[in-house]
Amino acid sequence: MDLDGVLLFHNIAPDAPTEKLIFADEKKYRIAEWAGEFLQFLSDIPQSRVSFYSAMANRRNIAALDQIVLPNGKTAAQIATSESGEVRIFETDSTSGYRPVKDLKKLPFSISIDSAISIDDQDGNVADNQTRNFLHAFDFTLSDIYPERPYNLTNRYQREFFQARNELPRLAGLIHSALENMGESSWGFVDALSILQWQTPPGTSRVAGEQWASLPPVNESIFSESIYDSGIRLLTATKIGVASQHNGNCAKILTEDRPPQP
Repeated sequence: MDLDGVLLFHNIAPDAPTEKLIFADEKKYRIAEWAGEFLQFLSDIPQSRVSFYSAMANRRNIAALDQIVLPNGKTAAQIATSESGEVRIFETDSTSGYRPVKDLKKLPFSISIDSAISIDDQDGNVADNQTRNFLHAFDFTLSDIYPERPYNLTNRYQREFFQARNELPRLAGLIHSALENMGESSWGFVDALSILQWQTPPGTSRVAGEQWASLPPVNESIFSESIYDSGIRLLTATKIGVASQHNGNCAKILTEDRPPQP
């Protein structure tokens, strides 16, 4: 999983809540909404392992991960700590010129490429023959604003505000759907996720394990109300001792026209 643009953001609004701000290597960052809950959701998946990659200095990366706390009290650094006691952060491969390549085959542990995914906000960093392993974390326009009354925004910006604040729940919803679908079919996890996420490129078929030369267009269904609602429920459920108050309707802002609230 990438750090910057997924879990950490450099763009900080003046009214951003202080509990979401951290300092790492003398620089200020904003922690993404739902970051701790999302990491716990991933680490709670049986036989899963979480690793991070970043082109930034390792000192900064570990300092930031130490400040992202999961609902169970662990830090992001702790869930990515190997048996040898080192935090699993691997650097990008710069051998391809200026394009940082994030190669899943260089993960610091043995894993089948059919079971590994790369979560990143930059689709240009995908390694060759790993397009189907890529899960795109979109960086929406208004991810740096915290209006006291978001419904005072126009309908268009209400939608972008909701998407910006709930990108990690959307990813959780997709991962959960892929896990369910693979249990109902012969597809592996990576193929089940790629079917949800991407349109079938012209001239190709949905052959298990097939890679594409470039990323095809996304399926618009990955932004559906049901995906957001599922993800919000899943991440809310990670909060120990906190009953979910999500009623299954939080994503209605995606489809409704709401008048500004007084």
